[in-house]
Amino acid sequence: MPKHEAQQKQAEYIEEYTGRITNQGNAVTTFGDLWNAYCAVRSGQWAKKTKEDLGYLFAKHVIPVVGNQSPCVITLTSLQLLLNKMAEDAYRKSTVEKVRAHTRACFEYAMDENIIVKNPTRKLVMPTAERNLANAF
Repeated sequence: MPKHEAQQKQAEYIEEYTGRITNQGNAVTTFGDLWNAYCAVRSGQWAKKTKEDLGYLFAKHVIPVVGNQSPCVITLTSLQLLLNKMAEDAYRKSTVEKVRAHTRACFEYAMDENIIVKNPTRKLVMPTAERNLANAF
């Protein structure tokens, strides 16, 4: 196969499995867009259950809070308050940690792709709020 045909096939393959993100240029204008791009790139490494869990967690907790904001204007404060609220609402520590870890990874991806200059999750910490067992049932 000639080189130009191989390059075309490779481009088509990449386009198919990344949700056509490579051709959209500056399509990442909101955190929701960034999350979708991050998932498209990373989901090949995730188990089916992980994809489902992260999709649910981010759709329920993160996207409603910061999903419409530009990744450039999201601050440490808004993200820390989100985690604090989840801890206060008696979500499991592992759930809050999963949101924290993937939010951080998402913003690291944004830095790697030159979408943002500064990572707002750099100093994001786990809340120390105790789980309210009365609200957990």
